[in-house]
Order: sequence, then C-alpha cells, then structure tokens
Amino acid sequence: MPNVVEFLNWLDSELPIPRIILSNSIVAYLSKVTVKFGISNNWTKIIGVDTGYATKADALKKLAEDYHITPKEIMFVGDTTYDMEQGLEAGVTKVSIKGWHTLEAMSVFQPDFAIENISELINIFYKLKEK
Repeated sequence: MPNVVEFLNWLDSELPIPRIILSNSIVAYLSKVTVKFGISNNWTKIIGVDTGYATKADALKKLAEDYHITPKEIMFVGDTTYDMEQGLEAGVTKVSIKGWHTLEAMSVFQPDFAIENISELINIFYKLKEK
C-alpha cells in the first residue's frame, strides 16, 4: 500500500482532482478497506456494485456528465479485462495496472497506458499535462 499512499499524497499536493473508487465490491466494504489503509479521506466518491449502476461503463459515462467533462478526460485505472472492456465502452482514458489480470491479457482492450505500479501514474499525468 505504500505506493498508493505516496501517489495519493502526490495528487493532493500537485494535482487536486476528483478521485473516485469504482468497484464491483459493495460501498461498505470499500469504506472499511480505505479506513484500514489510512486513505479514506483521499476519495471524492466511492461507487460500488450496490450504488445502482448496471455497469462500470454506465457509471463512467454518468461521472463525465456530472463533472461536465468528456469521457476521454476521465483516467480509469483497472486491473481486470472487465475494467478495460468497460473503459473502452465508456470512451475513457484507460490505464491497465498489473493485478487480477496480466497486462498482456488486458492489452486486448487497447489501454492507453499499461503500468506495473500505481506510482507510475505520476509520469502519465506529467505526459498528459505536456499535451
């Protein structure tokens, strides 16, 4: 978890943008996990399977609408082929991270970026900022 904490702290100081957990777990469980790891205050919103969205793609599209941004302006980090499939359907910027599935397995869904470690997101943000 140190890399996650480091990354979230970096975001707090360098790029204070909305951060949302979008998961197939229920919100109560996700809330407990964030408290356990000391990152409960780092999230703008937690969306779980019990939040009412049929799919992650639906939730991502709604987030774009709610924040008045294009879907491509959303950076969606996922560790499963399902995540990448949903990101592709929603039209967001997809970042595959090694986790439940391999980067190779997720590459079928053409992620915009592929990383092994969450702290690598810092470099991605700098690259995107330069554009």
